[in-house]
Parts: sequence; C-alpha cells; structure tokens
Amino acid sequence: STARRRDGPTLTAGTGALYAVRASAYIPLKPSGSHDLSFPFAFAKKGMSSLYRPKAAATEKMDKAIAVLKDELSGVRTGRATPALLQRIVVDYYGTPVPIQQLASFSVPEPRTLMVTPYDPNAISSMEKAIMASDLGITPGNDGTVIRLSFPPLTEERRKELSKLVHHRGEEGRVAVRNIRRHSKEELEKLEREGTISEDDLVRAERELQKLTDKHISDIDEVVANKDTELKEI
Repeated sequence: STARRRDGPTLTAGTGALYAVRASAYIPLKPSGSHDLSFPFAFAKKGMSSLYRPKAAATEKMDKAIAVLKDELSGVRTGRATPALLQRIVVDYYGTPVPIQQLASFSVPEPRTLMVTPYDPNAISSMEKAIMASDLGITPGNDGTVIRLSFPPLTEERRKELSKLVHHRGEEGRVAVRNIRRHSKEELEKLEREGTISEDDLVRAERELQKLTDKHISDIDEVVANKDTELKEI
C-alpha cells in the first residue's frame, strides 16, 4: 500500500503486518498491542491515507509460484552434474534431519561428476544412505573423505520422459499464476461493489494485474525452455 500526506507520497508499504516505512513517517508501535491495521490508523491520525494495492500481494504470490517451480525443476536430473540435484536431500545426522548442503561442500571436477566433501568425515555413511534413498538413481562411492557421484548420460527415452515432466511442472506453475490473478480480480471487484474503489480504479487495477500475470507466465515459459535445453544437451 502507499500512504500519502497532503503534500505528496511519504510512505511505501507491503501487504500484511510488515511495512517498509520511510524514517520521516515511522511511527513506533507496541508489538503486543498492534495488528495489521495499526499503521494505517496511525497514519490517518496524522493526515495520511493508506491505499490498498492488491498488485503487491499478487506479485508476492506469483513470485513464490515461480520460486516453487524453479525448486522443483532443480531436482530434475539433466546430463550435467550440479549441486542443485542434491538440494532436497536430507541426512540423518546423529538423529537430526539436516539438509545435505549444510553438511558438505560441493565441486564439479568433470561435467558428469559431482564431488561432495563432508565437513565431518564421520557423516559420510549417513550422507551416502540419504543419496541412495533419493530418486537420483545414483550409487555413490567414497574414498573415506570425499563422496563421488558419477552421472551416466541420459537415454533418449529418458530425456523425453523428463521433458514431459518439466512441461507438466511448468503448466502447474501457469495454473497457479492464473489462479492468483483470478483471486486478486475477485478481490478488486468486491472492493468496487463496496464502493472502496471506483470503476476507473477497477479498470486500471485489472489492467495492471493482467500485465503482471503476462510477465510471470513469460518467466515460467523461460524457466521451462531453459530446463528443456539442459535436457537436450549431450
């Protein structure tokens, strides 16, 4: 949302209870006695008004949808070795589940070889078990200090299967973005019916919302295309 004084903009804020406030407009509030509307009410007392910006909420949600897609696709094995393939692996480290990234450093000495160097050599066995239990389909080897993962080239059939999976994940991302657009549009229409915003405000906001949707759909297309290109590399 954007708060304004009579002499112009003074504040830019986010949605929910977290506000990014300019130092000149900051108002100290007691955490125990405040809520989402505390800042807007306090601004109103000082002659400022808060404007609802649904685009901010939609942007955050759409960004998250793309982040989820990227995370899912990072686990799809291509013909190259990359530490991102291990980011979902969790190791039983002395009875505590710990992401493998927190337990080792990684290097790629060759295009199809990934080396994992544990910070604690005693954890090698647990790390190997976690890797073997994953869906990587790789059997790790070690020399007592370093775990070596060798990735065989993908067969043409497997490439096609993974390409279909990538495009399916991409379509799920597009659906998520479109659903966010639909929910945001419904919120805008409700505000217009209640008289909170004018018809012109609704038209402008819907136009901005569509541009935002188109941008994120385009970003998803690019993410999917890049992953598909990686799968085709030999």
